[in-house]
Amino acid sequence: MTILVDLHAFADKHRTGKHTYTAQLLQRLSSQKSSDVYILALVQGSKLDFSIPEHWKVVYLPKGIAFYLVFLSYANHRMVSAILSPTSFITSLICPKPVTTIIYDLAVYQSGFVKNFKAFIIEQMLLPSVIKTSQKIITISQSVKDELAQHFPETTTNTIVINGSPRTFSSINSDVLSKYELSKDKYILYVGTIEPRKNLLNVLAGFKQMITIFKKNGKSLPTFVLAGGKGWDAKHVLNYISKNNLSSQVKVLGYVPDTDMRELYNNSCFLVYIPLYEGFGLPLIEALSFGKVSVSTNYGAMKEVIGQAGLLVNPKNSNQIAFALSALWLKPTLRINLEKNITAQLKSLESRIELKRIF
Repeated sequence: MTILVDLHAFADKHRTGKHTYTAQLLQRLSSQKSSDVYILALVQGSKLDFSIPEHWKVVYLPKGIAFYLVFLSYANHRMVSAILSPTSFITSLICPKPVTTIIYDLAVYQSGFVKNFKAFIIEQMLLPSVIKTSQKIITISQSVKDELAQHFPETTTNTIVINGSPRTFSSINSDVLSKYELSKDKYILYVGTIEPRKNLLNVLAGFKQMITIFKKNGKSLPTFVLAGGKGWDAKHVLNYISKNNLSSQVKVLGYVPDTDMRELYNNSCFLVYIPLYEGFGLPLIEALSFGKVSVSTNYGAMKEVIGQAGLLVNPKNSNQIAFALSALWLKPTLRINLEKNITAQLKSLESRIELKRIF
């Protein structure tokens, strides 16, 4: 079998969750003993950041709409048996061969948070057609699969779950603490893009409540580290930090290279990741892989990923957030007890990949 893979998103300067998931999935597929040939289509000037088997092929296509025109010519070749569409609905719609589409979340059907209007309209228009044209669908959590079945009952028979997995950080910067002026176990960590869906305004409100109480009672104050690039509408988060005089306790690092991430996780006290909605929550499983517990959202994929290895809260309740942050910061024994559940939780999230179910 020859499988054509759309990797146009690998041209982006910074890794996204979709980029990371796709790379991990391809690495897992490449580790299987199979004679199947994968043709990886990238935009000219981009590159792979992982090794592939010798019998796999890489082709470089032009930028923009020309990428899809050339991609379509490859898809029409008689040697190509199937298409993997990990980051674009366009590929799922235009290709004449059996397509396996990855669906990361169903944010388009969620309410209660501000959406990127352009992305919202595009997904709302295209998703029903993508469901019809896809022979197989991969979701990144059981939660997304269940949501998909609620809106599209016909997907129950052709959808499989392949959970996300933590990144492998092969290159390490051991001087991270001094680089960012941090101290081991003296900071709590957020990893992710700064955007409305990540719920950072409510999280910061809870953090503010916590440090206000700590100051009155003479408790040591943690630093709250935000490790992630500025997404759309990030100004509201930055303005909140400034207006509420939190700049001394909140460090906004911006985009952090992979070389620094291992030590940022390792030296943190715990992770704070409380989005209003998420398809999986890569930072949660990464924190678990480093033996760190988290405070996260008490429903959906986040609850699925965390299990008993963290504290779950109502993401819109700043009082609950403040209480959970305080509990993990002040009670080492609580963290230790929750950490005992990490190994079993990671085991429960392992996904077996069977090629015959994917293509």
